[in-house]
Amino acid sequence: MDMDSSGGIIVWLFLTFWILAGLTAFGMSLVCFGYKGSVLEKIVGLLLAFFLGPFYWIYYMYNGAYCVK
Repeated sequence: MDMDSSGGIIVWLFLTFWILAGLTAFGMSLVCFGYKGSVLEKIVGLLLAFFLGPFYWIYYMYNGAYCVK
C-alpha cells in the first residue's frame, strides 16, 4: 500500500478504525454477559461482534433488551 497518496492514508485510517471498533465491540459483548438479558441475545451479540465487528454497535443501540444494567 502506497502511504504517500491520500487514498492510501484514507484506507489505512479506515482499516485502523474498523479494527479498533471491532475489538471494542468484542470486548463489550463479553462485558454484556454480566448484565441482565437473555442468553440468546448475548450469544447473538458475541457472534455479531466476532464476525461483523463494528456492525455490533447497531445491534447494541437498537436492541433495548440487550445488555441491560
